[in-house]
Amino acid sequence: MSSGLINGLAMITLAVFVDPQVAILTEKVMKGESTKQSMNKMVGTLVISRLCGTVCAQILLVPAALYIAWVCKLIP
Repeated sequence: MSSGLINGLAMITLAVFVDPQVAILTEKVMKGESTKQSMNKMVGTLVISRLCGTVCAQILLVPAALYIAWVCKLIP
């Protein structure tokens, strides 16, 4: 049930912090104020960060599930 909440917060965070920076850099590259290399570095960083996030999520999956089960047992 918390999947929607978590995904919603992730999308809001992405829209507030990441997307504007990517849009600004894309506009600078299109105007010639920045190099294509800087855009490639940004895309590479985004890919690596998503990969690291996926790996961390897989590592934390079982401990988080056990914690949620423990909390559910405390609820009368």
